[in-house]
Amino acid sequence: MTFAICRTAKLSTTSKQTSAQGHNRREIEVKNADPDGVHITLIGEGKTIPELVDARIEAAGIKPRKNAMKAQELFLSASAAYFRPDSPGEGGQYDPARLD
Repeated sequence: MTFAICRTAKLSTTSKQTSAQGHNRREIEVKNADPDGVHITLIGEGKTIPELVDARIEAAGIKPRKNAMKAQELFLSASAAYFRPDSPGEGGQYDPARLD
């Protein structure tokens, strides 16, 4: 059986951005995550999420309102059985055509 996940969240404040960072980068304990699992940061290595968001806003030359939503988090995933139907237990492996 395969599953797909699509989750969005508004990250309107620095504290919400920092909380998302702690969860996504496994800087805090996440109950449903494998503690021995592999974690890869693809964008912004060495910078915090609020720093990345503020840099993008500044680069765009935008002055957001005080109550503006500064970021939107989007998470898309599918189960291992989808990405590697012949070997779902082989973490880090995937069928490139299915990834595309």
